[in-house]
Amino acid sequence: MARDAAPVRPTGRAQAGPLCLSAEQVELCLGSDDGEGLMLYLRFKAGIGPGPTAGLGRALVELDGRTSLEREARDVLAALNDASGKRFRPTEANLAPIVALLAQGRSPTDLRSVAADLARRWGSDGGTASMVKPSRVFDGDTFADHLLRATRDGARADFSRFSWSKREGGAP
Repeated sequence: MARDAAPVRPTGRAQAGPLCLSAEQVELCLGSDDGEGLMLYLRFKAGIGPGPTAGLGRALVELDGRTSLEREARDVLAALNDASGKRFRPTEANLAPIVALLAQGRSPTDLRSVAADLARRWGSDGGTASMVKPSRVFDGDTFADHLLRATRDGARADFSRFSWSKREGGAP
């Protein structure tokens, strides 16, 4: 280290354990000659440098973000499987609508709530049970409506259908 250079202070984002790259990230690195970008990315991941803003380092950060969205999407898909009793595989077609909603800023908790609500409502009826699939449950055009209903119905989740039917006016 040169005498004039100030040491880089940790930024508090240090990760425990080894730094790992996904297969896509390794492939990107092998196809690039941007060694400086790779080093900036590794320093950022280790918590000892700022995030790269261009080149290979920025591309690796973007792949990192997409990979974490895919992990969250797999967890949400597993929650749908648990709620519906189905076994959707984590294919691109099944994960894409979930990743799209997560990328828009929807929380995994919201997606799980909608999955549980629609699996409960649609899955109990033979005519609508076939609608319980990721492309329908996580449709970007109707998700806000599904979330509103799941949130509203969540407040009544502790009541059985019988207790609601006994109220004046029947079930809401």
